[in-house]
Amino acid sequence: MERIRATYTLNSRMYVRGIVQNVRTNNNQELFLNSIDQHSGNVTSSLFFAYKLNWQTVLFVGLGDERDVDVADNKLASRQLFIQMSYAFQR
Repeated sequence: MERIRATYTLNSRMYVRGIVQNVRTNNNQELFLNSIDQHSGNVTSSLFFAYKLNWQTVLFVGLGDERDVDVADNKLASRQLFIQMSYAFQR
């Protein structure tokens, strides 16, 4: 498994983070009763943006992508888009 992660702070309120992860699996076909692929894996990537509205509220926006990797082609498995707001409550 390989993973690359980079974070860049734009200013005191904003930052951007990117992550790419590569996972590969090699299976011994003699150990399985059914026929399986000998080589499999996936590549996931994500891009994430955070904006601090004030000292207790942060807005997050992100995009993720997962691709199955096999010998024949590189096909899209899933894609996600999310928006989240985090707020710290005080007592």
